[in-house]
Amino acid sequence: MLQASGTLRLFADADGATPITELKQLRKAIDTGADIAIASRALRSDSCKVQARLHRKVIGSVFNFIVRTIAVRGLSDTQCGFKLFTAESATAVFSLQSINDFGFDVEILFLGNKKGYRIVEVPVNWTEVEGSKVKLLSDSFRMFADILKVRLNELRGVYR
Repeated sequence: MLQASGTLRLFADADGATPITELKQLRKAIDTGADIAIASRALRSDSCKVQARLHRKVIGSVFNFIVRTIAVRGLSDTQCGFKLFTAESATAVFSLQSINDFGFDVEILFLGNKKGYRIVEVPVNWTEVEGSKVKLLSDSFRMFADILKVRLNELRGVYR
């Protein structure tokens, strides 16, 4: 993200779980004043459909509750891998990023909040893709450790 040169910078999961056509929804949020627009599987919309197995939805809900409690308040889904940033917000948050594992999403959104950027969640179509690299149980523990690391980094002054 720091090497990108566009005025808007998108990252998307390689598996295509969120169709690229959903970019227009994130772009609308940026065009109406958001600095960061994130796709959300948790927000409901008549025009959007989320297809995931029940256990994945349950574990995701629990994880998002933990995230909202410890690190990033006000967002329903920090882990959807489809996010659009203005150049300014991308440079600001990714230049301070220290977590390079699954929890990096929580860290960049924490940093976006800390820096006062307006973050808008947008409901999107999303389909669970077979062959995911995420191991729900073991990776959940690693992501939890990353959330704690964000808080520890904040207390230690890493994000100044």
